[in-house]
Amino acid sequence: LWYRLGYMAMGVLKSPDEALPFLLRSIECYAKSHTTYGLLGNLFFYQGTLAKAAGEKTALFRRASTNYQQASDLAGDSSTNSAGMKLRYNYDVALGKIAISLRDLSQAVAAYQNALLVCPPAERWQIEETLARLYADRKEKSNSVQHLQRALELAPAERQATLIKLKEAILASP
Repeated sequence: LWYRLGYMAMGVLKSPDEALPFLLRSIECYAKSHTTYGLLGNLFFYQGTLAKAAGEKTALFRRASTNYQQASDLAGDSSTNSAGMKLRYNYDVALGKIAISLRDLSQAVAAYQNALLVCPPAERWQIEETLARLYADRKEKSNSVQHLQRALELAPAERQATLIKLKEAILASP
C-alpha cells in the first residue's frame, strides 16, 4: 500500500517530494520490496537530473544507484522467471544510465553486461550498441567492434545504416 501511495505522489500527482515518506514507510513495512527500491531509484534519479550543484547531482545519482542495485538484487531468480528477467533488465539498464551520467564507464559496462544476460531478445541489439559505444569511449576498439558486429546482426533494417557508420568511425579511430 505505501509504495502505491509513493507511486501516486510521483507519477500521478507529479509531486516527487511527497513520495519519499511513503516509500520510506514502505521499506519499513516490507524491506524486500524490489518495487519500492525501484521507485526510490526513480525518485533520486529524477531529483538528480534537476539538481544544479554537481555534488548534489552526484549524491542523488549515487542514492539512485544504490536503490536500483537493491531492487535488482531483490527482483528474483532471473534464470527461471521471465518476469524477474525483465525486472532485472530494467534495473540493470537504469544502473548503466546512472553510471554513464557519473562518467563511470567501468561501472556502466558492468551494468550493461548484466543487462545483456537477461534482456529480451528484441532489445539485445540496443544493449550491444550501447556496449560498443562504451568500449569505444574507453578506447577498447576490439571489444567495441565485437559488440557492434553483434548489434548489426540483430538490429532492425532501419538502424543498419547508423550502425555501419558507427563501425566505420570506430575502425577509423586511433
